[in-house]
Amino acid sequence: MKLVPVDPNDFVRLKKTKNLELIDSFIASGHAMVRLDGADKEYKTADSCVAALNASIKRFSKSGLIKAAMINGEAYLINLTKISDGGDKDVESTES
Repeated sequence: MKLVPVDPNDFVRLKKTKNLELIDSFIASGHAMVRLDGADKEYKTADSCVAALNASIKRFSKSGLIKAAMINGEAYLINLTKISDGGDKDVESTES
């Protein structure tokens, strides 16, 4: 038996989609959170847009970086690396 090198692109067929372009441009923008205007025009509902984006985020291995969410009926992209949970803020001690 011998090892024969092959090009992985011959087997992995992840085509670039409009969602991947949107995800990559959001990551490159540096924003912590953005609202997606027109989500209900490209998709039937904002909820289906969020579901499709989350599937694309998982498919293209961006799960730890960003997340799509529905807030008050609108679709949002959230950069998880830029959002703080509020627990690491510096608190000044008030000594008297």
